[in-house]
Formats: sequence, C-alpha cells, structure tokens
Amino acid sequence: MTRLKSTSLPSRTRLLSLALSVATLAAACGGANEGSSSPGTSAPPPAATPAPGPAPGASSFPQGQPAQWRDITPGNAPAGGDWISIAIDPQDSNVLYAGQCVRGTGVSGVWRSTDRGETWNRQGAATRTDPVDTPEGKVTSYLGNPLFLQVDPNDSTHLYAAGAGWCGNGFGFWESRDSGRTWLMPKEFIEHVGAVAKSFDVGRISVDPDDFGHVLISIRYRPDDALPFGFFEARRIGNGPFTFTTHAAPGPMAKSTAGIDFLSCRTCRNPAGGTGIGNGNTWLVTSEDLGYWRTADGGRTWTNTAPGVQGVHGGFNSHHYTASGMLYMGSFGNPLRSPDNGLTWERIPTVYAGIHTFAGVGPHIFTTAHGSLMTALETDGLNWAPTGMTFQGDPSLVLDPRTNTLFTWGNPRVWMLEVK
Repeated sequence: MTRLKSTSLPSRTRLLSLALSVATLAAACGGANEGSSSPGTSAPPPAATPAPGPAPGASSFPQGQPAQWRDITPGNAPAGGDWISIAIDPQDSNVLYAGQCVRGTGVSGVWRSTDRGETWNRQGAATRTDPVDTPEGKVTSYLGNPLFLQVDPNDSTHLYAAGAGWCGNGFGFWESRDSGRTWLMPKEFIEHVGAVAKSFDVGRISVDPDDFGHVLISIRYRPDDALPFGFFEARRIGNGPFTFTTHAAPGPMAKSTAGIDFLSCRTCRNPAGGTGIGNGNTWLVTSEDLGYWRTADGGRTWTNTAPGVQGVHGGFNSHHYTASGMLYMGSFGNPLRSPDNGLTWERIPTVYAGIHTFAGVGPHIFTTAHGSLMTALETDGLNWAPTGMTFQGDPSLVLDPRTNTLFTWGNPRVWMLEVK
C-alpha cells in the first residue's frame, strides 16, 4: 500500500490495540493542525480480519439490549412523507428538528420539538409558496426538501438546510435566523453557484466542526457534465456575507463528485501525541465510483486513498470517530475504517452490503444498510450483529453526545434510542 507520509503505519495488531483502548465516545469534532498530503493514488483498501468475538447475529447487542427504541414521528405531520433529516440543538437536547419530504401535491417542511419528540410544530408556512426575491437573496417560509439540517452550536436560532429537487422548492443552500420559520438562500450562493454550476440541486453540505461559517457544498445534478467545477467552499466572518470559492474535482472525478466531509476531531487521540486530529483544511471527497480523495491543505493537493470505492452521497451522515481516533466511513458495499484520519483504509465485513452510515453511543457503534440497523462494540469494530431494528428505505443516523441518544429515520418514521 502506498504511504502518503514517511512515517510507518501501525500494524494490524496495533490497530486492534488502539480500538481496545477505547473507554468512552467523544463525538465533538474539530482539531489540531495537520501537514498536507502529496498527490498520488494508494492501493485499494484491504479487508479487515475480525477479531475473535460473538458471531454476527448471535445477540441483538453484544453487551445486551441497551434500551428501547421510541417512535417520535410527528403525529400531526402529513402522512406518507419521507423523513429525510434530523438535527439536535447543541445547547438544548430537548429541541429537535426534523425535515420531511412529501412528494406530489403534499406539503413538506421543517418540524420542531421542544420536549424531546413528545410534540411537534411545523416551522413556517403550511402551504406551498414560492421564494420571494429580496436584496439579500431568495426568502421563503416554506422549505420543500430539507435534506440536511444543522444548528449553530453558538446560536440556537441559526440553522442551515440544503436539498435536492425532490419536493417543490427544496433546491439550494438555505439559512434561517429564526429557528426555521423563515429561510434565506443567500445572494452570494445564487450569484456564484448559479453562474458556475447552472444548478442549485445540492447533494450534500458539510459544516466545519470548529467554524459554523465555513461550509463545503456539492452539487447533485449538473445540466452540463463539462462544467469545470467539483464543489464549492463558503466562508463568512461573523454575520457578514458569504464568499464562495469554486474547487475543481480531484483527479478524474469531474462527473461523479458525490459527497464531501470535513475530517477533524478535536477530542480524538492523536497517534503523534495529545488530542485532536485534522482541521478545517482536512477534507474527504467521495465519488460514486472513483474512490475517496483526501486533502490536508484546503483542496490544493489531493490523494486518492481508497481507489474504486463507491462513496455515500446525498444527505447521509456517513462517518464517525471513536475516542481513539479510529474513523469509520460509510460507502456502497462494505464500509471502511481508517486509523490515520483517512490516509489509509481497510474494508469492514458486515452482515449486509449496501449504503452504510455510522454513529456511536456509549460503548456501541451503529451502522445501517438496506434498512437494517447493526451494532458492534467500539472496542472491536469488526464483529457486527443485527439489532432486529428494520426500516423502510435507507435510514441515516444522528447522535446527541450529551445524552447518549441515537436518532434514526426512514420512510416513514422517526425513532430515538436512549442508551443506558
């Protein structure tokens, strides 16, 4: 396997030793500085060898059933819609947001709970309305396809949303300053992305864990595959306007950029010593068929660290860090994990192949594939067992680290798991 740095990588025994040293889950992200990668392509990731342990399926949870799932689907929401996103207020775990897509003539939108899912209220208009042009951008009180939702950790009224064009006016990148009652598509996004991409069909956005004003945006649909862009970077200082930068897709990915993520974890153990790995310039771009491309210098140089792997795209929450710094990343087919923040990868054998997303709660790691939720111990990470929980569609996962609560959603329900 091609090394990207001159230092030697840990052995398989060392990898398992790192995983076995985990005591608690750290879910906050961000981190220390990291050197830049040199351009190149490494070999395809090898398959990991499961450590001795319970056979997949031997138990619903390797340490016993941790808790019961609770259905918190908004009862007053339109029936038959797809629940496509969940966000938790970082300052108040009782405040939840859920995004719903109702196809056809139904009314989609954003829903908010202030009592941890017991009751919900629609945010904004209950009828379809078109955005209105203003000097600041397009404004609407009806958001048709909130595929991605995230709450500012320093301002509970400040949210981002983004979406593809499945449900009415959901195209684009949106911002709310009133807890989701009204939304603004910033004029800077309209002017820059519209001119370059000729499309507002956002496939994924990723927010810098250390800077809510630093956002990466990929476009799902392009009217012209020859357009010279890969994704966009948005930055702002305070409440000032965004500035947008166009980044070319790395390598041959011009037609297949699917997702993008910041790779940083401020509380993870750093192999070089101390805590914190990655930073706001460490990104991972995934494609539908051309591998994982990593940069540690804000997109100036790239390395394909997982050739041929099909990455998770759309609004899926696709990666998870353990406290030891082990990075789990979803994909189509077998998921991957990395002991060195995406420099090298190994494939994880799981019960099912398909779209995988990851989250961790307490001693457990969870992943989903083809509507089935599976779990493994964080101290292992290679022996996965079905939980018995199944969903329609391909659910995603979101963690509230303050309360050890896992949220998942599919078609057409929303669920919460409080781990004991």
